[in-house]
Amino acid sequence: MRFLFTLLFISFLVSCNSNQVPINQNDPYIDVVSQIETFYKTKYSNAYNFKKSIVENVVELSFELKDKNNIYEPSHFTKYIPVLNASNSGSFLVGDLNGDKVKELVVLVGSEGENGSVVNPDPNYLFIFSETNSKFGLIESQNSESLINGAGRYSELKEINNSHLTASAFFYADDDSESNPTKEYLVKAKFIDNKFKFVSKKFIKKHKAAWENE
Repeated sequence: MRFLFTLLFISFLVSCNSNQVPINQNDPYIDVVSQIETFYKTKYSNAYNFKKSIVENVVELSFELKDKNNIYEPSHFTKYIPVLNASNSGSFLVGDLNGDKVKELVVLVGSEGENGSVVNPDPNYLFIFSETNSKFGLIESQNSESLINGAGRYSELKEINNSHLTASAFFYADDDSESNPTKEYLVKAKFIDNKFKFVSKKFIKKHKAAWENE
């Protein structure tokens, strides 16, 4: 009986910690996810039903906001914070953005609104961290829409080179649905005064809409 109770207790502990990111105290990224979580909880201090789960190396932070246009149903939002490892290589980059020999870390956080919509209070965000004493601290956050010179969203970070960030971004074609922009561009932004500023964009190709692949 005692043995059975022990097994049940261990199972309970495992289930309680199933939503925790594995912690390595020597990992320079140890506090990055929690700093991003704190940013959103502060930004949306009037939100409720905050929930966190880990799905395939992504921390999903979901919450609800009261909708001015619908007093009976709240709006649901989810932020997708990447766990910083090799499987999420397109979601973060490390490099020297301003030539001061100090590493910066750029993290791309995805966002989804009601019914899969990417049109919500802040679509995809870039979080910029600077390394101090082998740990990264948040210095700036930016809505990626301000960096692409048009209606769209960042999808993948490519490289940091000579104070410039290169990323792929998707823009809307005239016949695209709200949740599925299909025109892919290569976008460049320059790091100036701890912020990125749009420089240029180059068309790559138009992808099929999600429904066309079904």
